Amino acid sequence: MGSVGILPAGLGILSSPPQRIRALTILLAALFHAFAAQAEPTDVWIDTDMAFGLFLHDMDDGFAVARALRSERLRVRGISASFGNSSAEQSVGLTCELVARAGGGTEVFAGARRSRAYAEKSEGVEALARALDEHRLTIIALGPLTTVAALLEQHPKSARRIDRVIALAGRSPGYRPRLPGCPYPFADANYAKDPEAVVRVLRSGMPIRLVPWETAQRVRMSRPMVRSRDPFAKWMRRQSASWFRHWRWLGGQKEPPAFDSALILAAEQPELFRWERRRLVVSGDVREIKPLQPRAGARHFLLASPTFVSPLEAEFATAGWRGSWLVDPMR
Repeated sequence: MGSVGILPAGLGILSSPPQRIRALTILLAALFHAFAAQAEPTDVWIDTDMAFGLFLHDMDDGFAVARALRSERLRVRGISASFGNSSAEQSVGLTCELVARAGGGTEVFAGARRSRAYAEKSEGVEALARALDEHRLTIIALGPLTTVAALLEQHPKSARRIDRVIALAGRSPGYRPRLPGCPYPFADANYAKDPEAVVRVLRSGMPIRLVPWETAQRVRMSRPMVRSRDPFAKWMRRQSASWFRHWRWLGGQKEPPAFDSALILAAEQPELFRWERRRLVVSGDVREIKPLQPRAGARHFLLASPTFVSPLEAEFATAGWRGSWLVDPMR
């Protein structure tokens, strides 16, 4: 048998040129389909506690949803609007307005109305179950995990088709979430508003990625498409002007932390982050580890460390870059 030159290993056993051509054709076709599969957008469902447009409320959910809707790497199959930064009713109305101004085409459903409402029926949970029956989905949870926990309770079979949950929650032991110039620590709000929901999702065994506050604050937002004449970008810019001023006053932050937009970035480009398997515990005080089941009425923290002894675990995002990562929240 003659030399096979630079042919891939294994093709040397094919003695005739037609066999080699056929094998190479099959190999190239396989590579083409592999690259095509990588280029296919990821199917996602967003659960948001939208407060975009409300005075003195966080507006990062609005930027996160806007980025996801415009992303070439994500295909938004639906949005559930739940309680959290606002009431469920406000969240639905604000999300519907943002989606309409973005061009429409994505349905919005009412999600969880309150914490621990795992048995309560909602159109958001039902719509998510239907979407999962048709597609495998990544769930991007921009607020409390109540809607996801309700899906687990009411539609466990559909929940098995979740590829991954991405949530903003958790912290490293000893980390105090503060910003320069700000005298008080920030709460782990998405976790604190329904700790039991987070524990239920973790105990379900479904793959979950946590982007903690300490990582999300290193993704910074520029003013949305400052020079753009796009009507949607101009509306987003007007709606968020006071929020940008607030962050500049609060801690001298010219570019405020992206927070929820960091979850969209994690879904679009997970390679930007370093993902570590960490064990998780519930703590009522960062100096003392408490039992896994959170106590009602107490202020809790979700701590993540590879050295903890715990049945709960998740992939934990740390920044894969130095300093801050500046993103345009609209694209």
